[in-house]
Amino acid sequence: MVIDTSHISIGEDSLDDLDKVYYKNKNLKLLVDLLAESSGIAPAVRILSLFDKKFRKRLIVESLRVQRKSADKLVVNFTEPETIADVFGDIEDVNFAFVAELSPPPTENSVATFRHDRKSGLINPRQIKVRANDKMLDDEVESVLYRVEFADLTADRDYRVKISTLLNGKTIASKTVKC
Repeated sequence: MVIDTSHISIGEDSLDDLDKVYYKNKNLKLLVDLLAESSGIAPAVRILSLFDKKFRKRLIVESLRVQRKSADKLVVNFTEPETIADVFGDIEDVNFAFVAELSPPPTENSVATFRHDRKSGLINPRQIKVRANDKMLDDEVESVLYRVEFADLTADRDYRVKISTLLNGKTIASKTVKC
């Protein structure tokens, strides 16, 4: 597994820990490479995120907002992490998805899934914004806003919303909010 970080613009010190943990540690690099070769990229990314807090934070969904619209309805909004497009955007065999889970489950649906699809752009199209004030007209990818409504909730009950980031079907990061 080789992650090309030369084109990433998420802050110069953001990937310093990844550089120390992965690139400058021959033993861990060998272990992670063998794990990626035998089990796929998801377990390797998960191991890297255990050792690097900044990298782990960049795999968790951003701008998570949970609002109780009424006594029986809850609305969840979030955006995908920048790392998905920045680090994994050019790798062909990498597929991301997000799962929103509500617990305890209400009488109706308690799980929603969202698929990041960079190839077709039909499920969740990414928005490309061209900055006209730059001489080279760099393309800047904006995050997609995901939204789900959970209904038929009990008014006096506390709920938890868990948003998981999945890489090739395996959970690599998650965030839980009480509401």
